[in-house]
Amino acid sequence: MALVDGCVAYWSLDGNGTDATLRGNDLTNVGASWVPGLIGQAADCEASESDYLWCADNADLSMGDIDMTVAAWIKIETGAGIMAIVAKDHQGVAVGQDREYCLQITAGGGATFYVSGDGAAIKQAAHPDVLSNGVWYFLVGYHNAATNLIGISVNDGAFTTAAHATGIFDGGTDLWVGGRADTTHRYFDGLIDCVGIWKRVLSAAEITALYNGGAGLAYPFTTGGKGFPVLAHHWAQAFGLGM
Repeated sequence: MALVDGCVAYWSLDGNGTDATLRGNDLTNVGASWVPGLIGQAADCEASESDYLWCADNADLSMGDIDMTVAAWIKIETGAGIMAIVAKDHQGVAVGQDREYCLQITAGGGATFYVSGDGAAIKQAAHPDVLSNGVWYFLVGYHNAATNLIGISVNDGAFTTAAHATGIFDGGTDLWVGGRADTTHRYFDGLIDCVGIWKRVLSAAEITALYNGGAGLAYPFTTGGKGFPVLAHHWAQAFGLGM
């Protein structure tokens, strides 16, 4: 299986929000600037300026009780509380909750991936490491509908997982990169690059290929892909990752 298979949106963020898959899921930029990134350029989001990018809700970005993976490269400039990286999440109780999935940084500087099965309550997998400012990190979150697990990995490491048996709520919230569409917004402060969403669970070998020893791998992933070695610490198959 090729890495492009099942990829429903991929934003290289090379000076624009164009969806590299050509499925039309282009991001609208609200304030982010373009700076040198991990590969080419990256979106530089300033939390103090409320910068983010967004795409309207559609069938590609909505899930349900299906397999999915979200991945992104980030470099935190200022760790300032909870910061959303990729979010399809509206928590505003006053106007109704519409929560789906979110990859974010916690108040303590860790990384989490969470989903909601009912649009209100969330279940999260929290990675134990604290991420440093000024360092590129590769984050991967997944939902496995067959094993009823969600998980998160940092820099091609072992997944931290959590049980979740009710799938992902399919609501109408817009997808945001660098924040989330609710009253708190949780703006990200730093650089975001190479964001992808797949409607399948990536294998350990595919995640290793995308990480590429810390250099990343540009869409359409034509080098370093299928033949990459699986490192010993990838016991991800035990957690239900497809191989």
